[in-house]
Amino acid sequence: MRNHWLMGATALALSLSLVAGCGSKSTTSTGTTTTGGAAQKGGVLKVAIVGEPPTIDMHTTTATLAFEVGWHIFETLYTYTADYGIQPMLAETLPEVKADGKIYVIKLRQGVPFHNGKVMTSDDVVASINRWNKLAQNAKGAMAGLKAVTAPDKNTVQFEFDKPNGTLLAALATPGNGLAIYPKEICDKYPDKPIQEFIGTGPYKLIEHVPDRYYKLQRFDQYASRSEEPNGPGGKKLAVADEIQFIPVPDTNTRLSGLESGEYDVAALLSGSQYQSVKNDSSLQAIVVKPISHLNVSFNMKQGPFTNKLVRQAALAIMDPEPIMSAAFGDKDLYRIDPSLMQKEQGVWWTDAGKENYNQHNVAKAKQLLQQAGYKGEKIRYLATKEYDYNYKAALVYADQMKAAGFNVELVVSDWATLVNNRAKPDAWDMFGTGISVKNNPLLLASMGDKWFGWWSNPQRDQLAQQIAGELVDAQAAKPWAELQKLYYEDVPSVKIGDYFGTRAARKNVKNVPTMGEYYFWNTYVEKK
Repeated sequence: MRNHWLMGATALALSLSLVAGCGSKSTTSTGTTTTGGAAQKGGVLKVAIVGEPPTIDMHTTTATLAFEVGWHIFETLYTYTADYGIQPMLAETLPEVKADGKIYVIKLRQGVPFHNGKVMTSDDVVASINRWNKLAQNAKGAMAGLKAVTAPDKNTVQFEFDKPNGTLLAALATPGNGLAIYPKEICDKYPDKPIQEFIGTGPYKLIEHVPDRYYKLQRFDQYASRSEEPNGPGGKKLAVADEIQFIPVPDTNTRLSGLESGEYDVAALLSGSQYQSVKNDSSLQAIVVKPISHLNVSFNMKQGPFTNKLVRQAALAIMDPEPIMSAAFGDKDLYRIDPSLMQKEQGVWWTDAGKENYNQHNVAKAKQLLQQAGYKGEKIRYLATKEYDYNYKAALVYADQMKAAGFNVELVVSDWATLVNNRAKPDAWDMFGTGISVKNNPLLLASMGDKWFGWWSNPQRDQLAQQIAGELVDAQAAKPWAELQKLYYEDVPSVKIGDYFGTRAARKNVKNVPTMGEYYFWNTYVEKK
């Protein structure tokens, strides 16, 4: 599926890739389960999440938990549609593009209040953009070649680049590590540290946070909603529940038992076996989200054994994805084995370039590469977490595969927030597992950036990335992207194991449960008996 839109005096056609709609039979075009009736305002919605976010300052972290809580409070200029296209949020319309893709002019919605009563203007947006550009991984590629961000008037923002930019809009719509709009005074107060005052424009405002117990959000009665029909996380947002509580529940069994008992209304990321249990429970609804992410293991390229490319190639050569994905996700409906870093549903971005180096499971080759590298059995610290159940199960199997080739692997298991903190320290780890979520543009994949943990530095990567970023039409960018994926499989900054699909569950009386990979609970409510 493709989305073409015309903008600007030059009537520039800029195509954006879309991901195919979620596959659940219970979904609608809005990216939610069907409502079964009019929304019923009131009550408390309790959502069991996998752990404590390291912060909810979306500028400063790529952690998914950060925006899954944070974007109820904060909003971005653009956001996804239900099929992963792009639509305006705080921007009034899609941007006007001038000078063959070098200038983007964005008109802002007027009369949008922050939670402190101040009305958003271009000064707040420019301050947020500058802070995001300084701190966010997602900004690095999208803002390359930036000459200036200016505010021609209080309701307009303009980006000017020294060359055509084909990735900006996708980055502005991406929630993970996204361009949340904060008041200018907050950006000025916290220029390079995570914010501690959480003031946004979203349908909910933060009223209390007790670490490891809950984030408590309350309806913002002055919220300025868009008027369009809901479409994924965009369009009209109704804060139906009086209050949303995001409750960290690291253990998957505890999440499920709490859901079954009614302690929680929604539970995130259940295991494959639990998914089957939920499907058989008439009081619950099971939701499969497809696509969502691919399972990835990153290598530390700043220090330790994986600074040697031959050692990284050995780790790729030994990998057998099927048993890893089976252990992690169980049900074959919840994963697939595929070499492409972009999902099959993403049209021209899908490529099997480099497939000869994927799914090798070649013990002899791995041993030979380790011998050539001069690896002497140095300890390899593999960071994993049980908060994401699949992360830990995958780590167990992959570590065993690596040991068969002669790697001396030691699992270092912690909560997710600790893992996120430790992966930023080059001396604290050698490899770690995570999920790389779906993005509209491959340059936004976390594993493609030199600021991503692992710190992949390669001049050829940079050259290909520049070619991709300079193309305004996806079909033209697909060729250099295939070359970049091939380089990825040769240089091995990380390994893709397989695609996985999200699993979440809710009580049967919870209506409008999101079916996209990114969960959001505006428009969601508990049906009263």
